[in-house]
Amino acid sequence: MVSTIVQCLIIFAVVSIIWAIIGYSLVFGPSVNGLIGNFSYVGLNNVDVHSINIALAPDITELLFFAFQLKFTAITPALIIGLAARIVSNLVANWRAGRWKIDDSLDVFACQRVSGIWGSIATGLFASATINSVNGLFFGNAGQLVDQLLAVVVVELFAFFGSYLLLKTVTVFSPLRVTLQAEDAGLDLSEHGEKAYQLD
Repeated sequence: MVSTIVQCLIIFAVVSIIWAIIGYSLVFGPSVNGLIGNFSYVGLNNVDVHSINIALAPDITELLFFAFQLKFTAITPALIIGLAARIVSNLVANWRAGRWKIDDSLDVFACQRVSGIWGSIATGLFASATINSVNGLFFGNAGQLVDQLLAVVVVELFAFFGSYLLLKTVTVFSPLRVTLQAEDAGLDLSEHGEKAYQLD
């Protein structure tokens, strides 16, 4: 999830720059044969707090109109990335549900771990020295992908064995699962004495 948020923030920044330099002009500039705007607003030329475009927004300054339209432009790629992340997480959750006996009612593995693994691998693929100090595979540096894959393996091993050790330590003092009777009665009632969801 954090990797998706970071991707969305980066996309928001990049799209904002593109929108200011040329996007706004191509969308809202004077029409060229009814297909696309011309280059009259490139770099926000003649768009400021004092200019008003009667045809687009007669009641607000054009700079405010530019910023208002920017939010629709910038959010679209973020929605696409979020949709892709949700589809992958959903596929993994459904795949896991039929194969594992692990109690993962919140699908933490599918939603958090898979997204984190993909974010780490994608860094090795898409990293660019124009944004960071290193290139990824698609910019000629296969070594970065190898580094990212190695990092994923190390983190996965650390997380697995660290969690296993902590869970074994906890079981010395308290069981990890409630009894079947307590689970059947509902954890609100058996663990907390709450009756909020008892319908009978």
